[in-house]
Amino acid sequence: MKKKLICIVFLFCLGLIGCTKSESTKDESNGYQEVDSSKNQREKNEYVKDNVDNSNLIINIEDFYSDFKLRKLGSFYDGYAWIQYSYIEDNEEKNVVSLINKDGEIVDFINADGDMNKIQLDEFTTVEDFFEGYASVRSEKSCYFFDKSNNYQKVNVNNSENAKIIESGGKYCLLSVNDSNFEKSTAYLMILDNEGNEKARYEYTPTKDVIAYYVGNGIFSVVGNYGDKENQFFCYFSIDGSFTDCLVEETELGNKGEDYFSNGIDTIVVGAAISTENQTIISILNKNNEIEHLTLPLKCYSSYGGRAVSNCNADGWIVCRDARLTEQPSEEVVTAAYNIFTGEMNYIQEQFPFGYFDKNNIIPFQVKGKDGKQYTILYNENLERVSEPVLGKPSAWNEEGILEVEDEKEIKVYQDSNMLFSLSKENKVSPFSDDIARVAIDEQIYDEYFSGVDDLGDDSLNVSYGDVYYVDLNGNKLFDQIVMKSVEN
Repeated sequence: MKKKLICIVFLFCLGLIGCTKSESTKDESNGYQEVDSSKNQREKNEYVKDNVDNSNLIINIEDFYSDFKLRKLGSFYDGYAWIQYSYIEDNEEKNVVSLINKDGEIVDFINADGDMNKIQLDEFTTVEDFFEGYASVRSEKSCYFFDKSNNYQKVNVNNSENAKIIESGGKYCLLSVNDSNFEKSTAYLMILDNEGNEKARYEYTPTKDVIAYYVGNGIFSVVGNYGDKENQFFCYFSIDGSFTDCLVEETELGNKGEDYFSNGIDTIVVGAAISTENQTIISILNKNNEIEHLTLPLKCYSSYGGRAVSNCNADGWIVCRDARLTEQPSEEVVTAAYNIFTGEMNYIQEQFPFGYFDKNNIIPFQVKGKDGKQYTILYNENLERVSEPVLGKPSAWNEEGILEVEDEKEIKVYQDSNMLFSLSKENKVSPFSDDIARVAIDEQIYDEYFSGVDDLGDDSLNVSYGDVYYVDLNGNKLFDQIVMKSVEN
């Protein structure tokens, strides 16, 4: 969901294409930002490789894995993924984070030796995928934003040791500033855009462990504690200055404010709690940063882990797991489908839905057959079966209806009840994102290269192309060569 931006250095295997340093201007509107903008105008250095075609370095994929040390493979979003790798130049290992597209083209680089703006890769902690047209990479003091025209902008937070960037997304970053001292207790949140302009500020009581997520449309969800863990706050902070509070108890059913607006979804479920009348209250947020509280005719629980109430799809359908009907005295456990726009509700006794309703109002269930084995079955919003049972447990599902089912022998990938391809059980497959998945040959490599890919790392295993790679919906490896492009604006 997010975007990553970085100083742009073009490495051609062992050669580099340098970037001209951008003009830096000081924004005097407040003491917390310095803006550095560029159109990525590049001047070429000499190439030290012979296989350069039209200013592009073309590398066979096997050679790329052997010549470069791969560290992380990110998920694809909006046509791009973040990858992290290193290379040796002048007997020094240099770490690089880059965006790659589905054609295997690497365009923009962050280079560890700081050729541009003296940036060291180990200063940065987190990258964010393309979302709302921008990607970003950040530390507590700097954030770079990229767009798809290879333009970048940098925001610095250098002038106060009490200010730090805690989240970025789209073309915005969120700062936490604590100006408390012996005589006062003052802190505030500040939203800056990709040009360093302050969009909004909100003062609050200083807290510990503030966590934030970008949900889209200039809105951040914020979770923190007032001095002690007895006083938790949970709110949404927007570029228009609005600060919308959620109830403290609304985190108790597993909803942590991590959902975001996407693919036509203009409403998200941001909280769920059991009221004193033993009914489930959910809070829904729209793109105007307005929260509405709905009381469901259900008691939803999360007794077997995960969220008790799913996010909604574009049509407003949510699923309530492990629920009891409040209009009946019975404690019969059901799974309910509820429409937050119309109030329509359907329920069945099957208790193990997986994920949420996709864009076609379909959701998978894990169901135990009479043979004692686990099967996966698709249901619609009326909770009617719309597929034949498939042997195995659902292991991944997305809003496009791409389903992964894992049995004792293999991992099978389906869409619209049609099997697309399968892999042996020894492989580990990530959920599909942007019609692309990542494959690793074992769990250790999967954990090393896929888990926590947003956090930049220094350690990695030595892998070859057959050990970790991207696949499309047909199970084909995504590309057989890497193209390191020179972009002239």
